[in-house]
Amino acid sequence: ITAIEPLVSYGGASANTQHLHQSLRWFFGVAAVVTDVGHVLLVDLCLDDLSCSQSELEASDLEVVNKSPSEIPRHLCLQLSSPTGTGATAMQYIQRTNQLAVGFSDGNLQLWNMKTLKK
Repeated sequence: ITAIEPLVSYGGASANTQHLHQSLRWFFGVAAVVTDVGHVLLVDLCLDDLSCSQSELEASDLEVVNKSPSEIPRHLCLQLSSPTGTGATAMQYIQRTNQLAVGFSDGNLQLWNMKTLKK
């Protein structure tokens, strides 16, 4: 992991999540994560699960989903971009435009719209 960026600390279909893609509205708290091989992931923080007791030594499982999530008993992760081999080195959520900016070590920049999940 080369960068982590919190997007929202709330969630659920009834919360004020209209600015997010429908798939993300089932997440309770969302963080964007990028890696040294170019993965761009959106992770469910599971802030609605008070029984969750993970730590650095006992991490939760992560389930990558490509469609709307259903009842999966672990943290969900929506993959925006597959590994490219080029490291992601910087990331910033731009709330004003609802975009996630991801910079790569080769100088390229991706702008992701969080409503459509498209570049």
